[in-house]
Amino acid sequence: MIALRMRSTDSQGRTDFAGSSREYRDRLSEIFRRTNMRPTDRANISSAARRMAGNILREVLSPSDLALYGLMEDGPSERKRKSLQGMYVPAAVQAVLRTSATTDTTADALRMAQGALGIVSRITPEAIDALTGDERATLATLAGHIEDRAYELRMLVTPDEV
Repeated sequence: MIALRMRSTDSQGRTDFAGSSREYRDRLSEIFRRTNMRPTDRANISSAARRMAGNILREVLSPSDLALYGLMEDGPSERKRKSLQGMYVPAAVQAVLRTSATTDTTADALRMAQGALGIVSRITPEAIDALTGDERATLATLAGHIEDRAYELRMLVTPDEV
């Protein structure tokens, strides 16, 4: 994909490192069309390849070149790593999610609870320090609702243990 981008030009006549020109997209579409892959496989592989190309570009181009093309300095992998930073999911929970033969409904319940924990885990003391009085009061109200719902879930899951 990088080589294909280097052979294409953008609307300003530059090498199409951003991969946004019609020329590049048409060539890439033709390559994928010739593979005779199923559309879902093609979409998955295309998405993974775009992420990889984005990561490689960050290794090859300087920050000023990235800016010139309107590309972020952090590549897809770095952005994902930063988005997951601070999320805490206990190892036991991860093991169950990976190994359980769950139905879509039960897997969704586990994933939603895992996601909620991850989201709440990302609220930092620095973010709380920056809140105004009204914002702190609002967060306290929301935290109370989260606590209430967590208690309800715990009661539904382990009614005899609480």
